[in-house]
Amino acid sequence: MNFPNDLFLDGGYRAAADGRRIALVDPATEEPFVEVAAATVSDVDGAVRSAHAAWEGGWRDLAPGKRAEILFRVARVLREH
Repeated sequence: MNFPNDLFLDGGYRAAADGRRIALVDPATEEPFVEVAAATVSDVDGAVRSAHAAWEGGWRDLAPGKRAEILFRVARVLREH
């Protein structure tokens, strides 16, 4: 199974702004198992701005029960995969 290895920003996957990648190492074997995008300061800034816009764009106005429903659905999908 292939997992995404780019940054998830503003609703989509993309490479880091400078294209840099870093290897993730399996601690049990000390062997690299995947390379992922290495976020830059500007990538992190963009992610924070995107999250803030999502908050102001409707998330904060959802009823707590609806937010919980969405988060439980996310948790279920994470457990399944």
